[in-house]
Order: sequence, then structure tokens, then C-alpha cells
Amino acid sequence: MTETVEHVRSVTDKTGNDNPEMTPTKDRLREEQEQDKDLQLVRQWLDNGGLPKWQEISRYGPNVKGYWLQWDSLCVRDDLITRKWESRDGKATVCQTIVPVSCVDEILRELHDSRAGGHFGVNRTLARVRDRYYWINCRRSVEEWCKKSSQHEDTGYTPLMLLTGREMKLPIDLIHGKPLTDDEDGDRATLPEFVASLEERLKTVHEFARNRLLLTSDRMKMRLDVKPGQNVFKEGDAVWLYQLQRKKGLSPKLQRPWEGPYLIVKKMNDLLYRIQMSPKTKPKVVHVERLSLYRGKDPPTWRLQEAVRGEQS
Repeated sequence: MTETVEHVRSVTDKTGNDNPEMTPTKDRLREEQEQDKDLQLVRQWLDNGGLPKWQEISRYGPNVKGYWLQWDSLCVRDDLITRKWESRDGKATVCQTIVPVSCVDEILRELHDSRAGGHFGVNRTLARVRDRYYWINCRRSVEEWCKKSSQHEDTGYTPLMLLTGREMKLPIDLIHGKPLTDDEDGDRATLPEFVASLEERLKTVHEFARNRLLLTSDRMKMRLDVKPGQNVFKEGDAVWLYQLQRKKGLSPKLQRPWEGPYLIVKKMNDLLYRIQMSPKTKPKVVHVERLSLYRGKDPPTWRLQEAVRGEQS
């Protein structure tokens, strides 16, 4: 295990991240908790097994008051102050290590800035943090960190979770350690218990993912049913076509995403239209969401000219 941790640290150092000697290991987190004045009080409460009255802690800062309000969720595991965090449906519990103020930046740097972190946005970074750590105003810290530097959207889970029933271990887990919940502790579970737990976890994850996909499908259907009604064209209308073409060396912001004007040659159905720019160009069949009404002063008249020439002949 020690060799694995040292290897992760050496790789992290070579990739240009901060000095691995400064990463908050499990032992260092324990030391920093002991040095943190707010967490010193919390540890005293937990060791004594009694919660002080509000009058006794009202003179302290927001961190102490925040942990006081979450007393029922706090406990000590591996000689570290941790917090039990339940999922919204109450079926999953995660033990989060309480992070001292002095280690917050280092945790965020590992989970967001490092190459292993992936530079994800606020929601994904926050999910990674909550899966391992907690501190007062955690969300605000993540939002500010992502702005300072910025799960599958439909299912709400990673592909690995859907396949194996667990999230993958990151390099930060090897270095810092991660408190195990009771059902994750392999030493306490027999093989039948582990199989039953895995089966139940996969069942819960898949059911949640299916429900999320149904909700996403319903939202897409609502947009599909409502939005086409806003753009209804008839044959002969002049329209713009959204056709973003990336050009090398030119910023997308400086490129014109709309081209035209085109003429509506035929309405295939409520969603599809056949359009054509000129008699010499090939017609295109496009989705209505890619079309916008042309309101310029020079609409194409080639279709009208063709009709006039046909009548004259």
C-alpha cells in the first residue's frame, strides 16, 4: 500500500501538480483536526458523549454552530471526525471526513485542478467532494474555487456505478484514505452478505437511473411538442438555416452560424422541411429547429421568376 501511495505521489508530482508532500494525508488530516480550534470543541463533545446547550456555544463562530446543528450526523471513525451523509432517498450513506479549514484548498486542488481531477464544473466537483469530505459552506467553497480556476447528466450516475455498483477510487483516495461505511467494510461482511448488498445496490442504482431517463425523455418530448409550434413555415417562405461550420484558425464566436436565405420548397411534416437556396443548388431536408424566418429586404425570388417564365412559355 505504501509503495502504491508513493507511486501516485511521484506521478502527481511529474504531471505538474503541487508538491505531493503538501497533500493532506489521513494522518495529517487527523493532526489538522486536532489543531483546528473549532474542531477541538466538536471532538470534545463527541468524546464526552454530550451536546452542550445553545447558550454555551452561541458565542462561537458559524462553523461551531453549524456542526452543533448537525450533532446527530457526527461521529468518530479511524480517530477522525466524520459526518454521516444520506442520499435523498435515504438508501445510501456516505461517511465524510470533516476537513479542517487549513486543508480545504488542498482538497479542492486535488479534486478539481489536478489532471486526475479533470477540471469538472461545480456539480461534478461538489459530488466528488461530498463523496469523501465535508466542511461548513462546502458548496460555496466549491463554487468559488471552480469560478476561480470552472455524473452522467441524464442518469445521475457514472457508467462505472451503473456497471459495478460502486464508484472508482481516485488517486486522492489512495493518498488520503476514505472512511468506509458499514456495508462497504469487506472485513465485516461475509461473501453472501457482500453479494446481497451488491445486488441491492445495483437494483437501487438501476431503478434510479431508469426514473431519471424517463424524466429526461418526458422533458424532451415536452420541448419537442411545444417548440415546433413556435416556428411554422409555409411553402415560399424565406428562412435562415443554422449551419455552424468550424474553420481552422478562426474563433467560433467570429463565425456566422446562419446561412441563407433559403426558400421553403415543401413542408414534409411539422418537423421537417425541404429547402433550397437557388435553382442550381441541391435541396436539403432539415429539422424545423434549424430554421428561422428571414426578415431581410432582399428575399430570394428565383422561385417566382421560374413560375413567370413557365407561364410565358
